[in-house]
Amino acid sequence: MLNAHAGAVLTCVALAGPRNATRGLRECAPAALAAEPKFAQFAVSVSVQLKKGLKRDRGVVDWLRDCFWFEAGDAGGGPAVDAALARSVFFADPRRAGAERRVAAGAVRFDAGACFEDGTRERIGALGEVMRAEAAHLLDCGRSAFPRWRSPVPATAADAAALVDACVRIRTGISNQYLYRSLYAAQLHRCVAAGVKRADLLVLETDALKSRPRAAMDAVADFAGLPRHAYAPGELEDAAGLAATLKDLFPKFENSGWTLSGDYTEPMPEALRSDLARFFAPHNELLYAFLGARFDWPDR
Repeated sequence: MLNAHAGAVLTCVALAGPRNATRGLRECAPAALAAEPKFAQFAVSVSVQLKKGLKRDRGVVDWLRDCFWFEAGDAGGGPAVDAALARSVFFADPRRAGAERRVAAGAVRFDAGACFEDGTRERIGALGEVMRAEAAHLLDCGRSAFPRWRSPVPATAADAAALVDACVRIRTGISNQYLYRSLYAAQLHRCVAAGVKRADLLVLETDALKSRPRAAMDAVADFAGLPRHAYAPGELEDAAGLAATLKDLFPKFENSGWTLSGDYTEPMPEALRSDLARFFAPHNELLYAFLGARFDWPDR
């Protein structure tokens, strides 16, 4: 999508300037591009990169020159923006000047790798390495931050929440931060500590929604005091019915990176699975104590 509208993006950024790039993109980007789910994030990222460049004396012209290229065979290939053209676009009055129209008309390619020095995607290392490293960090931090604990493993849900507060620095993205998101007892403790009554919390296992979606949705309706939905015969009876319903009602559900299955692209090595099961076992026991029920999760 960015390549399809690279000329327009170039025009918007050049006319708005580095300090107003986000607003400029929002105001003048083509409707098809602005409708993309990640466009808002992209527009902000452009401003962030430009401001970083300005701090390093790398101005808008350099950024534009790195980001936008004419396709080979059009204008001879190479950078779409030379200093003279960039200045003429930047200072042009769009009502009188034609520079921005010349840029938009060219076969321009957007080079995200060169444009975003910090990367446009998370760089996620080997799962086994990062998961083991996170487990080791949480255990080591538990030992140092809570020396009075008999072990580095929290004994209560309140301790688990304290462990997260002391040892996890929340940030955007998921790279190197997988395990703490599955410390469910800590998360539920926060709800109760914030004043939510235990009786007002319904906790369902994801597998129940995937394999028995109708029963899971009925449980939600019953809990909320709502009438159960009148499903059509065969509707939402199993995982296939859930997938079909999502595709029918939310056709773009998986367009933004979400997936119903959530499976890894490769099977998890048994050694890693065993290590993670041992790490999570005491945390899962805290969850089971909170729920008064158990899930069929491995503990070794």
